[in-house]
Amino acid sequence: WAVTQGMDVLDVAVQVPEVLWPWSGYLGVELRIREAGSSYEGTVEGELMVVVESPVSAHTANLQDGPAPEPHGAEDGCDYVGHDVSNGPAKSPAECLALCRRMAGSTHWTWWSLKDKCYCKSSAEGRVAKGGHTSGPVTLWGLEGTVRSTATLPIKVKVVRPPRRAKRILWDQFHSVQYPSGYIPRDSLDVANDLLDWNGDHLHTNFRELWGVLRKNGYYVDILGTDYTGFDAAHYGTLLVVDPEEEFFHDEVHKLEGDVKRKGLGLLVFADWYHKGVMKAIAFFDDNTKEHWTPVVGGA
Repeated sequence: WAVTQGMDVLDVAVQVPEVLWPWSGYLGVELRIREAGSSYEGTVEGELMVVVESPVSAHTANLQDGPAPEPHGAEDGCDYVGHDVSNGPAKSPAECLALCRRMAGSTHWTWWSLKDKCYCKSSAEGRVAKGGHTSGPVTLWGLEGTVRSTATLPIKVKVVRPPRRAKRILWDQFHSVQYPSGYIPRDSLDVANDLLDWNGDHLHTNFRELWGVLRKNGYYVDILGTDYTGFDAAHYGTLLVVDPEEEFFHDEVHKLEGDVKRKGLGLLVFADWYHKGVMKAIAFFDDNTKEHWTPVVGGA
């Protein structure tokens, strides 16, 4: 992480899985203002450099662009007979290697100097001694066993001084089930053909209009991703609890009571319906699981 404009007041943390599979994976970036920058107000711009290292293989070699360096470990006077994937013209072993590393399924190559011709192979099992031929594996192309890919991510952040407590709201995300694993019915029971609520609530998705109204009126909203024992109520004017499904633990209830009574925390709750008779009435038999499904909570 390198700052390009503004004061260096950001701590940047990155969460990333140890192994990234093709077309999957994630990069989580957390930005936090240092204590020394609590009085700073302005824009901070910087660049986050991400380096991904992969072991050299036929697959990763095929993905590389540009000319290949001189092949290391190639065998002069050697031919790999059979197992041809493709062939084409090449004026040197390096050109042959460059051709074969772009061919899907190519793991080895053979260059015939008499004809200036390259043969891309899927195996080296047919290895024989033959003059005028040079052969080698696609994996040996001078990168010491790894391929390094670098990406630079520009980041621009507007930093403000901590707002006064009355303008700070804490949104309870912890007690909202993000992807319900049980039977959680919809808010509207009129949707009889699909009773289950498949998606959870979030301030930036189905409640984004509320977030826009709060910001327009000068409020700052933090999202709480842990239980109630993990935040300092002295920093917030109101705890906003909207449509919770998860249970509240004893320690949470005890702390929240103290936060409201002794620290002056405001508590605003938008609760959904909870009626045991209705929940029992909308139970159903699921043909896929061959089980009776009963709602675990009221509406979602």
